[in-house]
Parts: sequence; structure tokens; C-alpha cells
Amino acid sequence: MSVVPSNPDAGTVVAPKKPAAPGAPPDGQYTRRDFLVLMGWGWLSAALGGFGLGLLKFLFPTVLYEPNPSFKAGKPSEYPLEDGKAVVFDRWQSDQRVWIVSNPEGIYAFEAKCTHLGCTPRWVLNSQRFECPCHGSQFDIEGDVRGGPAPKPLYRLSVKLTQDGQILVNKGVRSNNVGERLKDSIFIKRSRFNS
Repeated sequence: MSVVPSNPDAGTVVAPKKPAAPGAPPDGQYTRRDFLVLMGWGWLSAALGGFGLGLLKFLFPTVLYEPNPSFKAGKPSEYPLEDGKAVVFDRWQSDQRVWIVSNPEGIYAFEAKCTHLGCTPRWVLNSQRFECPCHGSQFDIEGDVRGGPAPKPLYRLSVKLTQDGQILVNKGVRSNNVGERLKDSIFIKRSRFNS
């Protein structure tokens, strides 16, 4: 190896440049291989980072604080019949989205939510129907569809009597199966609270 002075007057010595291999890129440029190696390390780093974030999320679970789906709706005596006919009580509609219906056989509760798109229907006393203001669905006092685009009857909610004689409505348990309408879980027979 011969050393060539860069400036003969200054006395500094610089090593000559090594010749590039045949087909090698010019200095300062990356090859395809360099690019693929960098991409591989990048993807591996992203995968390990995602795994680490998922592990952290697992170690600190998400807790949802939702309101209690059950509420006490008062005593059955607060829901009297009107001339021996069924009556719809909407006192819980704004707070709980629930209607309570008292008929000659007993008491049951509806979720005040249209089965079409979830709007809140209103009870129209003149027509004796629940009418949805959004798309015109209509339901009778039993919750069955009587008109409009709603595909299913209204959902009945779980109702039962508590130890202190109040009606406990549970919005977490609901059914719109016609065959289950007289089950003890969603219907309180009048014989249970009149005796």
C-alpha cells in the first residue's frame, strides 16, 4: 500500500480510496438488500411494539361503569286498572325508557324502544297504540306490531315482586317471544299481589 501525500507542502498523508467492487452502488446509496433488511427490522419492531401494547392493555383491564339495569317501580297498588281495562303508565319513560302496563290479568313492563331502529314510541290514548314518531311503526297494548316497518314486537322486561312488595324491573333481561308472555319472570299475575 502506497501512501500518497494529499498536500506535499503541508506534510499530511491520506490513504488512497479503495476501489469499489464491480456492480456495487456508489458511496452513500443503499442497495435493495439494505432496504429489505431495514424493512424486516421495521416490521419486527412494529410487531413487538404491538404485542407489548396488547400485553399492557391486558394487565390493566377495561372496566365499564354502567348504571344498574334494575330499578324499583313502586307497589302494584300504584298501577290501578281504569274501569276494569288495561292502563299504560309512562312515569318511567323519561328516566328509564320503560312503560308499565296494568291489565286485568296482571302487570308487565315494556322497553320504550321501537324494534325498527330504536326510537322511543309514545302511547296514544285515543288509538290505544304505541306509535313511533320516526318511521310510523305502531304497536298494540300487548306490544304486537300493528303497522309500520318494525320487524318484531316490543320487548317485555323482567318484572318481579321484592320482599317489601315493590315491583322490580330488570332491563337486562328481556324477551319479545309471544310464547313467554305469561312466564313469571316477565309477568306478575294479579293473584300474587291482590291476596
